[in-house]
Amino acid sequence: MKKRFPLIPFLLFLMLSTFSISCSGDDDETTDGNNNTNDNEIVAIECGTEGMISNTTVCNTQVGDYELAYALPQGTPKRLAVYFHGDGSERPNLSGLFAQTEFAQANDVILLAIHANTYKDTDRGPIRSWAKKNGAEGVTDVIDAFVNLYDLPTNNMFFIGVSGGAWYLTDDFIPATGHLYQGSYHIACGANNPEDRDFVWDPTTQTDFTSKIFINYDYGSGDFLVPSIERSIEYYRNKGFTVFTPDPLGGEGHCGTPFNTNAVDFWAQYL
Repeated sequence: MKKRFPLIPFLLFLMLSTFSISCSGDDDETTDGNNNTNDNEIVAIECGTEGMISNTTVCNTQVGDYELAYALPQGTPKRLAVYFHGDGSERPNLSGLFAQTEFAQANDVILLAIHANTYKDTDRGPIRSWAKKNGAEGVTDVIDAFVNLYDLPTNNMFFIGVSGGAWYLTDDFIPATGHLYQGSYHIACGANNPEDRDFVWDPTTQTDFTSKIFINYDYGSGDFLVPSIERSIEYYRNKGFTVFTPDPLGGEGHCGTPFNTNAVDFWAQYL
């Protein structure tokens, strides 16, 4: 009599083999929060037009859909600092960031300013505004280009947003990228509280990421955006983020605090 191969063990063997093959393939892009993302594509970044600030060479160029300005440190780059400007910026530049430039040079930090490509309508016509940007599509391409090219960590980064840039960081950027980038966020004279649905990750359960994000709000009581700033503070505290606020709160108006020097003082705590 001909021997028959047992059917059930054969099916079990087939299922296990298929599972093993599927698990051995490449996973989707992920991040461990300690270094750059697994999709480590190296993209060349041209210097383009050069300028100077505080005896530092500033390069103006474009990555993807975004114009940007950046300055490399004299030494080997160790960190990335990203600046999101206020409404109405006409070109990407570091011209007002003397404190950040000096900090970056002293601590081997790349200083990067990304120019918004979204607009809002005003009496003077449309102006560039980060506050009109939804999500982080394209922005992550710029950041990842620097992270991958210079092999920079993504769990100890520096961010500053001013006015509309601060609104964007709190309303869209952190909800969209907090699981990708962690570090110290200086939120100057602007902010908003996002909706839970805006988060693509869960800060209440993915606490390994939440615990590495530090948010410093910098504003005065005379700022017309105080209501939205205070809602943002409450929201992020309730989500488990480490949040700092002015103590004591001064009476400055919109963007009346020395936020550039305040930012580097804050960043310095997380070198």
